Amino acid sequence: MGHTFKDLVRRGQAAGGVPLVHGELASAFAHIIMLYRFYMAIVRGVGPKTTVMREKAFGPVIRVTPASSDDEAVAIANSTRYGLTDQVYSRDLDAARRIAARLAAAQVGINTCARRGDLPFGGTKASGLGRSGGTYALASYTELRATVHPAD
Repeated sequence: MGHTFKDLVRRGQAAGGVPLVHGELASAFAHIIMLYRFYMAIVRGVGPKTTVMREKAFGPVIRVTPASSDDEAVAIANSTRYGLTDQVYSRDLDAARRIAARLAAAQVGINTCARRGDLPFGGTKASGLGRSGGTYALASYTELRATVHPAD
């Protein structure tokens, strides 16, 4: 079940999380956030099994939890039932690529967000159905068929 983003921030605080930005606009995002009247929230320090980490946020809530290794970070990211997007931020691009390859999400961004209009958009697991955007979206309107014949 999806929770409102304000509810998730409250639940994150109740679980010991620290809201880094809440109700205050980051100047770099102010024009985007005000356009949609959303206030961005970043909640740090919540455990991977808390509601704030395991539920969808229907608003701009970024959840951050520390991990002691790449394996633990991947396990935390893959432990939810959702798989829309993940982001990996690292100075080591090779390590970021290795981590990205192990994430169970439909889109993964490395040092950026994963959403672009020319790429397919949709989720895996309990996130989204099919794909929209880009040429890959055409597959949902086609019936693929293989035709096999002997070589001439």
